[in-house]
Amino acid sequence: MATQAFRLDMKSPLHVGEMGVGLEETLEYVPSDTLFSALVTTWLEMGRHDLVDALPAWSQSDPPLLLTSAFPCLGETLLYPCPLLLMQPKNGGKVYKKVRWVSRSLFDQLAAQPTQENLDHLWAQHSLYASGAVWADTGENLDADQTWGRTRVPKVTVDRVSNASALFHVGRVHFGEQAGLWFAADGDQKWLDALDEALELLADSGIGGQRSRGNGRFAPKKLATPLPTPATQSGTGYQVLLSRTAPTAAQMDALRRPSSSYQLVTVGGWASAPGDRPLIRQRVRMLAEGSIVAAGGIGQLVDVNPARHLVAHPIYRYGYGFGVPIHLPKEWTDAENGGTQ
Repeated sequence: MATQAFRLDMKSPLHVGEMGVGLEETLEYVPSDTLFSALVTTWLEMGRHDLVDALPAWSQSDPPLLLTSAFPCLGETLLYPCPLLLMQPKNGGKVYKKVRWVSRSLFDQLAAQPTQENLDHLWAQHSLYASGAVWADTGENLDADQTWGRTRVPKVTVDRVSNASALFHVGRVHFGEQAGLWFAADGDQKWLDALDEALELLADSGIGGQRSRGNGRFAPKKLATPLPTPATQSGTGYQVLLSRTAPTAAQMDALRRPSSSYQLVTVGGWASAPGDRPLIRQRVRMLAEGSIVAAGGIGQLVDVNPARHLVAHPIYRYGYGFGVPIHLPKEWTDAENGGTQ
């Protein structure tokens, strides 16, 4: 198994819709399940049916490919999801609640020492960017103009029967010249090579929604940045999830640990593959990025095909967890085992 990071320099705006929200809203990142779906569709277009046919066997063993979501990056600074700790800075208030992303250095410090004292110390010297969504160390000196911004583009649809027109808007995220996305992959070299090949084709076709209008195009490149090893080994520790995750029924104990902290997101949307008709996928409730659960392998491929009589093969939602260790205070874990907190 090897770990490789990739950067996507966005060449056009990005549109990634949210469940239950119209086309007006969009995420500023690409969730891991969306990224995996784009890769699978691209492998089919490349004729790599051997990869797609191997997916059902993933449930029988450890997955050969783990993906993080594609998070924003500003220049050389990689952004991570803010860990969902069971505390916040004493002087954070509503400002801290708006933080969605933290720089790599802050993430490493929070994961190594997630204590109230350290959180207060780091927050006391914070710098915020992107309207308060990004928390970085003051020494990183990020360019506030090189983040991202949202726009809404007016569109018109015409009814085929009455010829009546209707106005609607589509949200798009525009990245600054030095901004983009990044993600990490951990797996067998065969799958990493296939991922690299797919990115070259996907770069021109685009990722996300509204691709027919030129959205989602990018230039990929590999990053030499050292990355943490996924916390896939079981144990008494905890992990921060860097991907959307769908635990199995047998893995729910990872969420029931007293120091677990997670957020749920409902994921739906459309599915389409070359030669198949588009279908509305079944909805899945998943753990959001930044959730903290017990360490160990977690997640699954979820079959979200709603109508086997229309499309005979499974339609998978990628839900494997890519987690990295977080070292919660010993007094917390001692309390779980019968000690005093």
